[in-house]
Amino acid sequence: MYLCCTPTSQWQVEVTNKEIVAGIMARLGLNQMWAHRTMPKRSTGKTPFSLVYGTEAVIPAEIRVPTQRVLAFDIENAKQCIGKYYNKRVRHVQFKEVDLVLRDNEASRQVKQGKLMPRWEGPYKVLRAHPNGSYTLAVPSDEKIQRTWNAMSLKKFYA
Repeated sequence: MYLCCTPTSQWQVEVTNKEIVAGIMARLGLNQMWAHRTMPKRSTGKTPFSLVYGTEAVIPAEIRVPTQRVLAFDIENAKQCIGKYYNKRVRHVQFKEVDLVLRDNEASRQVKQGKLMPRWEGPYKVLRAHPNGSYTLAVPSDEKIQRTWNAMSLKKFYA
């Protein structure tokens, strides 16, 4: 990691490099646990940190003395990748206005929750589907329930 290539200042470069390395080691601490988490393992070719969190670890010294990896990091691209990963697993549920649904007991809190209590209650009929993903429900006798319910706390009922 030479900062300058001229032979006359070679000793200055070495002294500076030793100071930088000493500063990095002082910031990282004496326990050296960072090396275990940030070194690629032979079996997988990846670091334990990247296997758990899906990204490489940035040690505190890299923030003060930037490396190529830190300089090349693009925050906008990272946000898009995270959004794409998240949206791939989102389950979009839509109900029609004649569907029968079950309501999550935890969301409604109509019945006291317990280990052996039923998780879903109903069936309810969908009266109106709102554009924001919420639904107005009614009991089967067409008596309207006061509030609206999000699709995440509803499940289709198959009679």
